[in-house]
Amino acid sequence: MHRYETEERVVLDRGVLCRVVTAIGTGKFSGNRLVVAKIYEDGRQLCRNIDLQPIAGWCIEWPGEKYRPSYGYGCLGEAYKADLRPFRKPYGDISGCSWERPDEDSKAAYIAKYPEFRWILAKSEMSNTAYFHLLPYWKEHPHDVELLLSAGYFSLAMDGRLWKSTNASRKAVLGWLRAHKAEVDYPSLDGIRCCIRYGCSYEEWCDYHAEISRDTRVDYDVYRWLKDRLKRNRSLWAELRQYRDYADMAKEAGHDLRDRYWRFPKSLKRAHDKVMAEVANIRTAKKAEELRQKGIKYLEAVKSWIGSDMELKHGWRVYVPESAEDIVRQAEALKQCLVTADYIGKVIEGRCVLVFVRYRGRPVATAEILPGGKLGQFYGNESNHSNCKPTKKASEAMQAWMQKFIKVETMKRAKREAA
Repeated sequence: MHRYETEERVVLDRGVLCRVVTAIGTGKFSGNRLVVAKIYEDGRQLCRNIDLQPIAGWCIEWPGEKYRPSYGYGCLGEAYKADLRPFRKPYGDISGCSWERPDEDSKAAYIAKYPEFRWILAKSEMSNTAYFHLLPYWKEHPHDVELLLSAGYFSLAMDGRLWKSTNASRKAVLGWLRAHKAEVDYPSLDGIRCCIRYGCSYEEWCDYHAEISRDTRVDYDVYRWLKDRLKRNRSLWAELRQYRDYADMAKEAGHDLRDRYWRFPKSLKRAHDKVMAEVANIRTAKKAEELRQKGIKYLEAVKSWIGSDMELKHGWRVYVPESAEDIVRQAEALKQCLVTADYIGKVIEGRCVLVFVRYRGRPVATAEILPGGKLGQFYGNESNHSNCKPTKKASEAMQAWMQKFIKVETMKRAKREAA
């Protein structure tokens, strides 16, 4: 595909304004012209022979040109001849395939459909893309849009949030602009709303906007409160970061940050530590409940293995655990990933069975029995990453257990499947 230049005109197509984008070839394709896109004011979009490339941008496949793609068309590397495709709906938004400004004929098309739009064209110099974006807002609020454009507030006039807000909210924003026109040159909707809500100046909002980031975002009243109580040995960034962390945990703990008690704590550090402890307790309780529910399913999954317990000489014991809590204790003692890798879930799904080896009640090793009775992973204490293999006596105990129980269990399973 190849880069191209554009030529754009606005026409009336069956009474609807339409942006017609023509691709103009460059280099060896100089002289080639092809209408590649039609974008209507009612939101309909049609295109042909163009695509948006990650690096090159909008590119065209000229009809009649031979191409050898690197993937995805016929056989790999097979050459093909591009054809003129029919207009179709694009896979994405194609309104940005051209940013041409309207010529005199295009302006005449705007005025023919909307005579009052001549005032918008007279007060601004924008692209057809921008005018099409502005059109639905202008239809609903022509006077307000013209007021913003005449004052030079182009970005605010293009902000759809303003026009989709309630009448009271929109009137408050426009009223603020009339009262503070001398204070600001390029106002943003977020800044104006902040000034209205908290009674700050636009300059103060700019300072606040410059200080906060994604990780430190707080409302302006909180920012002002933190700034007023800032201690010499603390940076504002550190205070904002700690408050954001506190607010997230307070919300998780179920506290309402609209309440002044929680919104403006007497001591941020103590409040932070308090909600952190609350969240820790909530998470612990949640994990305990999840483990309890899993334990019920786990016991059902291993009920056929219950009783597969072998006591050997000198205090050795090999058995299938009956509870999820026992698996947690084994994992903690041997530093194994039985919980984090969700081996309990694997047992519930029938993908394996866990077998524990213990010596005088102390965890020594864990074995994974795969479907069919094969021994999968078999590890001892994994705190020593260089050598976490089970001891010789643990291996002998495990082999004795397998000789006694695997054959019996396999026969039981075969009988159940046959029945």
